[in-house]
Amino acid sequence: MPSRSLRRACADVTCRVTFTAATPDQRYCPSHQVARDQAEDLARRARRPRASYAEEQRRRATVEAHVVIYGWWCPGWGTDHQPHASLDLTAHHVEAFGRTGSEGGPLAVLCRSYNSTLGDR
Repeated sequence: MPSRSLRRACADVTCRVTFTAATPDQRYCPSHQVARDQAEDLARRARRPRASYAEEQRRRATVEAHVVIYGWWCPGWGTDHQPHASLDLTAHHVEAFGRTGSEGGPLAVLCRSYNSTLGDR
């Protein structure tokens, strides 16, 4: 069955652009979709609880202690993320801080790039 192009008008009432939708549920032109995604990302970040100064100090101390013992080394995380050298280490909450809101949970040191991919897992 041949695929049909989905031509439609942008759902933003101020936009007069007609575009080809990549999927049947795409309602906004590419520029308005980017703006909506950015606004949604900001709103999600605003809902995330902010760590206290004491918690930030505890995270910093955890990373510093790790560096003294192991150097600038990301220890990896299970089979998904192998150990490697990294100059950008962060303290990762083993029990997701964003989900529980508890600052006293156990911490593990990971590279920032992998820690950010874990999110609220």
